[in-house]
Amino acid sequence: MSETNRRREGWIELATQRRGRDRTGREHLVTRIEVKSRGYIPDVYVRMDHDVLDEALYDDDAFVAFVNQVLNEIGYSGRPFDRAELGLQGRNYIVLEPGREFRAFVVQRFGWCDLAAPPRVH
Repeated sequence: MSETNRRREGWIELATQRRGRDRTGREHLVTRIEVKSRGYIPDVYVRMDHDVLDEALYDDDAFVAFVNQVLNEIGYSGRPFDRAELGLQGRNYIVLEPGREFRAFVVQRFGWCDLAAPPRVH
């Protein structure tokens, strides 16, 4: 794990303090992009410094493209993300669901614990 990657208990931080725009041109400060440190799907949590629940940024093509660009900057090269189910969206964050390429990326680069992986035989 790189030294620039900091962990909060139960989370892997991918990026911090980025400014991106939605399709209307409004700027949003992303305070953290992170994934839970273990799970079956490494959903990407994009946390903002303000309330965004009513803005539906999870369905905003320009904003989701910005998040994908940030992830490309840290080394991810795979298909763009889709929004995760609506029940996962929060007041000051959105959740995006990645494809298989991202799962392999976070396992290799950040040590994400894939609970769907077969157990290792020693």
